[in-house]
Amino acid sequence: SAELNTLFYFYNQQKFPVNDQHFLIHTDTWLGREAVALIEDYLHKNGIHQVRTYGHLRTDDLAEFQMTLTEMVRDLGPELQSYREQGHRIIFNLTAGFKSIQGFLQALAPIYADEVIYIFESQSELFRIPRLPLRLDIDGWIEQNVNSIRCLSLGLPIAQMTNLPDSLVMKIDNQLTLTPWGEAIWQQRKKDLYAQELLPPPYERIVYGPNFKKSTEGLEPDRLSLVNECIDKLARYIATNRQKHLASLGLKQLRGNPMPPSTHECDVWSDKDARRIFLHYEGDKLVLDKLGKALH
Repeated sequence: SAELNTLFYFYNQQKFPVNDQHFLIHTDTWLGREAVALIEDYLHKNGIHQVRTYGHLRTDDLAEFQMTLTEMVRDLGPELQSYREQGHRIIFNLTAGFKSIQGFLQALAPIYADEVIYIFESQSELFRIPRLPLRLDIDGWIEQNVNSIRCLSLGLPIAQMTNLPDSLVMKIDNQLTLTPWGEAIWQQRKKDLYAQELLPPPYERIVYGPNFKKSTEGLEPDRLSLVNECIDKLARYIATNRQKHLASLGLKQLRGNPMPPSTHECDVWSDKDARRIFLHYEGDKLVLDKLGKALH
């Protein structure tokens, strides 16, 4: 296939390194699934088993296509950022495939990729585009609307926003949501923002008790980021009638009455000095009382 041909030239027509990881992105169509199955089978037969596929991209409707691109960024963006921070080199192979996905990934390349590669259909020479320095002049928009953008990324309802560009926010079925580009920008900025301070609750049914903010003071940036991420999960959990993120939260009822008014606890991190958020229900709201060490 054209995709494999590009890899042959990328690896200088040598055997593919078995430790490299491959993400195969395809449309949710018969042709997309068949093409990826063939490529995946070839890689497996050549000793490459770190292969993952992502095939939720709908192409039968523009709004659906944009939504699935946003979901792809939400699913894969943080993972790609983590790989880069660990020293991995991220390569976007944009040969062949659905043209709209190619264009979108080309736009994302300055954020996530170290290099873009492809081969023209009738050529054998590899075309390589290195990562270019990119500065996006949108920090003011993000910081002024951080809570609203956070809600949109979590799929939570918000009021109408008028001061964000159409490139970041779109309306589908009268519901505001982030565009795929907006989601990519948010994922890039989110880590820094979450590490700077305890952000306000992202949802009206999440309330900070009088001692909660004080209990988070003095945390290292990476730990503060984990607190904000845990609050995101709690917001999704309560907004979806307690359906989302229950397993990853480790939310459970306290035995006895060891820390009133808290009746429940949830995991924030389990390494180092494992911490929990202690909380209780007040009607349809979750009140976060304190960040503290596990009781057991």
